[in-house]
Amino acid sequence: MRNLSFGSRGLSISAAAVLAACGGSQQPIGAPGAMPLSQTSAIARHAKRGESMRGAESAKNSFLYVASLFFELSKFRLDGSMPLRTVRLRNSNGFQGLAVNPQGYLFVESGNVSDGTISVYDARTLRAVRELRGPYVSWLVSGPRGYIYAANCGDAIYVIAPDGTGVVGFVTDHVVGACKLAFGPSGDLFVENQNSVAIYTPVSGSEQWQFTRELKKGIRHPNALAFDRLGNLYVGDAPSYKSGSVVVFSSGNSSPYRVITSGIAAPAALATDSMRRLFVANDPFSVRHGFLHGWVSVYVPTSNEPVRRLKERIDEPTALAVSSANELYIANYRGGGVAVYGPAGKQLLRVLIDGVHDPDALAIARPRP
Repeated sequence: MRNLSFGSRGLSISAAAVLAACGGSQQPIGAPGAMPLSQTSAIARHAKRGESMRGAESAKNSFLYVASLFFELSKFRLDGSMPLRTVRLRNSNGFQGLAVNPQGYLFVESGNVSDGTISVYDARTLRAVRELRGPYVSWLVSGPRGYIYAANCGDAIYVIAPDGTGVVGFVTDHVVGACKLAFGPSGDLFVENQNSVAIYTPVSGSEQWQFTRELKKGIRHPNALAFDRLGNLYVGDAPSYKSGSVVVFSSGNSSPYRVITSGIAAPAALATDSMRRLFVANDPFSVRHGFLHGWVSVYVPTSNEPVRRLKERIDEPTALAVSSANELYIANYRGGGVAVYGPAGKQLLRVLIDGVHDPDALAIARPRP
């Protein structure tokens, strides 16, 4: 394994933001041990009644962070179309590295393939705090206790201190060409390898991880990971720029109980909402198929056919985020800004253009009271 060292220069920072947490870890509808349909329907009705209240709270108290290819980092209110602030990044390599931790630090990949840099900001003010120098990274995610986990499409996951002062550990066992990461509702670490998803459990009282098992069935080239509030894992499988699928695993199972192929080509990002609707960003590159601009497919838990395809103001969608009000934010890498759709993707609400140029990473955070 190649050694990695990051230099840093330290400044003080005040805690300001915390990412929304994931839900529980129950079995999905249709899987062995699933809850009765009447119970899941009651949960769905309860969630729907709360959407409008959560929407008002979310718009008032939460913020959207957008990192763009052309050296910009912007902060928006969820109900606004103009950025509260925009700062210039050092430079950008086009990868999707952006994370906010509970300590109020925002981490963004702002280097290039020859000179990787993770820039650390105060999430409240977007004031630069420090830089970590080293290889580029392809993915950043906030983990337990605010430690940041970084993948670089190599054979190690880097564990970074919550204040960004340096690398404090590595995850290397069964890590092969890992480009993206996700934490499951139970706190396990999921690593997207070249042709599988490796799962790790935390070692109590440390930032070390124990490899437990690997998901391979139905997976050829994983490219995106997401969880719903019942703990089901969604794996976007993208073996080519013309085809793909989403492979769904219930919590604890190694065989998928659902494989979605209709409406999917080269899935680049996944997201779910509180109603367990699935959103798939499709970014194919095929003149023959006429899908150059891409689209977002929307699915309900009981169907493998999309209930709608979102195309208005979408151009090479590469990142998705869902607010607590179930509004969908779509980063369009090819100059399309960030398209904001209402719950279930039924209506285009607005497009964020100012402070956004070829966006490739999104994060929604809620500041501490």
